[in-house]
Amino acid sequence: MSWAPGWDSINDAGWWSNFYFWLGIVCLFLLGASEVISHYYGVRKDELIGTAQAVSDRERADIETIHNQEITAIRGQLDAARNRADEASAKADELRKQRHLTLVEREALVNALKPFQGQKVRIESIMEDGEGRIYAQDFVSVFDEANWDHNGKNGVFRTVYTDDPVGFVVTVSDSYASGANVPEAAKVLIETAVTFKIMDRKTLRTKPKIPDDVIVVRVGKKTLSAGFP
Repeated sequence: MSWAPGWDSINDAGWWSNFYFWLGIVCLFLLGASEVISHYYGVRKDELIGTAQAVSDRERADIETIHNQEITAIRGQLDAARNRADEASAKADELRKQRHLTLVEREALVNALKPFQGQKVRIESIMEDGEGRIYAQDFVSVFDEANWDHNGKNGVFRTVYTDDPVGFVVTVSDSYASGANVPEAAKVLIETAVTFKIMDRKTLRTKPKIPDDVIVVRVGKKTLSAGFP
């Protein structure tokens, strides 16, 4: 190794021997320091990975929470929409079941009854029958257009009966029980009502305590036989 510096000199060989010895010591120190630094960087790397994973988990949890809230809100909206649809359907069913006079029936009744303008009439419906009460208002309107006299609100009653009437009932004083001198206005009212299936047959009822000049119209419970839907 004659090419190595100081190879042939005692002094130089000793110097280079010390140099490489201490160089080795320094290298060993640097190796140890590098191992320590490498260890700390490894620990830091694990900490950063853990932090990033925690952040990712939190973000994923937040997204899942938001999605769950959105899904819950959508389900609530769907439930509310279904409830509104059910309510609308129920109201529609109720309206379909509700009795009402058609425009043709109203016109026919008004035209038939107008010749008896001033005829006294009383309109009754069953106290607890809301559907019948609404239907009775149709007849109030007809009598108003025909100029029949129901004395305002004083001639429109909601009544409690021992035996609730059914359908459309026309009643007069029992003084007509024999069938004689029955008011022509009552006959025409019944005939028109039967023609349009508001009544199922021409039946005039009589009752005590009704004045001879008053016709009582009773709107009773709904009945299929009376031609109601």
